[in-house]
Amino acid sequence: MLAKFPPEQREELVKELVLSLEDRSMSSLRQMAKLWGWPVKGTAKTALVQAIAANLSNPQRVIVEFDNCY
Repeated sequence: MLAKFPPEQREELVKELVLSLEDRSMSSLRQMAKLWGWPVKGTAKTALVQAIAANLSNPQRVIVEFDNCY
């Protein structure tokens, strides 16, 4: 069962995720994207962080990707 958060709480959680991702190196972010099978385009860290955060904050996408790993 997926947790449901009110929009304002969800927005705050995504902001925290972005801040956490921004602390990682580009190499680490690229490895994370590769592990999940997400395409990596460009060299801008901000864009990569936003793309990863968008993927990780989409529960249906995470479930599908997780199921594909196993």
